[in-house]
Amino acid sequence: MKMWIQRTARKYGYEIRKAPFPNFQSAPIFDLALHYLIVTRGDNLTLIQVGANEGRDDDPIRPYLLKYPWRGVLIEPQPEVFERLKENYAGLESRLSFENVAISSNTAPLQLYRLPPGATPSDSIVSFDPKIIAKQSGVKPQGMVAISVPTARLDDIILKHQLTKVDVLQLDTEGYDWDALQTLDLTKSRPLLIRFEQGHLSPKAIGTMIQHLNQHDYLVYYGGYESDSLALRKDFILP
Repeated sequence: MKMWIQRTARKYGYEIRKAPFPNFQSAPIFDLALHYLIVTRGDNLTLIQVGANEGRDDDPIRPYLLKYPWRGVLIEPQPEVFERLKENYAGLESRLSFENVAISSNTAPLQLYRLPPGATPSDSIVSFDPKIIAKQSGVKPQGMVAISVPTARLDDIILKHQLTKVDVLQLDTEGYDWDALQTLDLTKSRPLLIRFEQGHLSPKAIGTMIQHLNQHDYLVYYGGYESDSLALRKDFILP
């Protein structure tokens, strides 16, 4: 029975495992990978962060932007959150650029859904799909606030800011990471490391995204239920 349940789950894109012990700590693969990049390729790295939000202390990218001379573009579609993002990185404008857009292959403005002001756990979580916000917050889709935001493609962002390379691509778009990645031509811009959130993606979308990355010489390391996944270019680890 146990084997039948496991096989059936895998057939539909799910995996059943024993829960770890309460004191079990997962390895900080993302931080280890970034430190490896800094040691092997220097600290003059270039970043694109999609869904930068406010750039607060809980942002995994923030410590690196403050400690190292990274350059890059931080992208956040919500106007008021975007202003707070710029405030939180005040003084770093010489090496950081900011874009108040949503990443999409659609060139027309799109509707984003978010919680009403003052809602918990956070009124800065947004998605193109109100069901994703409802799942995280417990607020019904009818209670969401819709805003219209401009859009851009990652290829256009790279061209606009004249980025000659992208070392790190961070995606956090609440269910639209695969859509955002499709706006980047991986035959031209080839980040060494791509971090994406798979938790809101369907098994089909995850499978298609991984196949796409594999075809462009990326190895994908699944992050599990609560962690983000990493795609590393095959030459990420230097011989």
